Parts: sequence; C-alpha cells; structure tokens
Amino acid sequence: MRREDWVERLDAVFRAAQDKPFAWGDFDCCLFAASCVEAALGFDPGADFRGAYATRGQAFRLLRRRWGGGVDELAAAMAAAHGWPGVAPLMARRGDVALVMADDGWGALAVVDLSGRAAAFPAPKSGLSLVPLTACLRAWRIQ
Repeated sequence: MRREDWVERLDAVFRAAQDKPFAWGDFDCCLFAASCVEAALGFDPGADFRGAYATRGQAFRLLRRRWGGGVDELAAAMAAAHGWPGVAPLMARRGDVALVMADDGWGALAVVDLSGRAAAFPAPKSGLSLVPLTACLRAWRIQ
C-alpha cells in the first residue's frame, strides 16, 4: 500500500535525479526505479544489489545470475514477489514501473512521472530521460 505522502516523496526522488550523473551501481535505471518504489511504499527493493556492481558488464552479469536475464526479468520477478500486477503501458499511473527501450538498444526500467503521461529513467548520456507511455513496452502497478 502506498504511503500517505507518496506523491511528495516521489516528487523529491525525481527532483534529486534531475542533475544527478548516471553511475552503474549507484544511479542507474534499476536503482532509480527502486528509489521510486521506496518513496511510494516505504521499502527498497534494490537494497540487496545497491553497490554490488560498478560497470555495465558487472550489472548484466548480476542480472543474468540472479534473475536469469535482463531488466525485464528483474522487474517481472520483483512484481511477482510483491504482488504487483502487470498493466498495459497506457494504463500505468504515477509511480508505476515500466520497461522502455533505451537509446543503446537495451531495456531500461522507468517510472511514470507525476504528470502520468511519461516515464523517466536515468540514461548514461542524457541524464533523466522522459519517454511517452506509448513508447513503454511493459508496465507494473506498484501497490
């Protein structure tokens, strides 16, 4: 269940992310999504892997070893473990997690922003990137 003040907390995560430089294992798409979930629900689903990798290669090895694939498999496993249902991307609401295709051709986790019309994710070359919900491939209702 979302916290009473989840909107303010989520807004604070987005504001802090605006000028934060991308860093594997510290501020990447998975950890940004985990921080947003923590803001909304009060627990950090990324706690076990924060600081566990520092390069793209290490991140992908961790994803394959723990979840058998990429960020899509990670998100699906987390959603199943916490009872977060999949929703059509256009039905995603503020604070929900979505899967998008990043500029580098890899999947990335994004979070629906407070406008409810776009999803945001940290990207290595462009800071916090916004994509319209129509560009999302999958989404999960965070509750």
